[in-house]
Amino acid sequence: MREDSDKTSSDDLDEYIRVSSPGLLIIAGAMTLVLVATVVWGYIGKIPVTTTVTGCVVGDEQLKEEQAQDGNADADGKVPEGPWIVCFVDSSKYSAEQIEQFGDDVTIKMPDRTTFKGKIEVVSSYPLSRDEARSYLKNGEWVAEQCVNSNYSWGLAVHVHEDISGHLFTTPEVTIITDEVPPIRFLAR
Repeated sequence: MREDSDKTSSDDLDEYIRVSSPGLLIIAGAMTLVLVATVVWGYIGKIPVTTTVTGCVVGDEQLKEEQAQDGNADADGKVPEGPWIVCFVDSSKYSAEQIEQFGDDVTIKMPDRTTFKGKIEVVSSYPLSRDEARSYLKNGEWVAEQCVNSNYSWGLAVHVHEDISGHLFTTPEVTIITDEVPPIRFLAR
């Protein structure tokens, strides 16, 4: 009787063993492809890093001539008309080199939640103290009170290409792209 059981088990070894179905191989291949694509994107993709500051909407007549002319005049020497948004970025967080790498395009969210796009047109050439920020604009005392949150700040003037004249003297949130980093570096922060 013992011989029959040995013969049966040795015959079983010669049989084909089905390890996986083709459907499982397709799923495993797809998962591998997704994993490889994610790793590649993690190293070569870009994620924008942003900072949000409080801005102040002012008319172009309030922008002092020296701030408006600093690289912002058109071919005729005229400064773009319309309201501007002035904001200040803490100089203890961003160096001059980092400020130069800021993206020009910004997103502006008004207090009533309407959103506009703008472009950084002017950056102060050095960090401004609170007193200098007050004099950055004609009659700019209220701007300094609303927008300056640190002892020294970089002054930024943002031009909005849409009509925001109905929002004069309001304080929108200004979102600035400060850097673009690979996702793997972003996660490591």
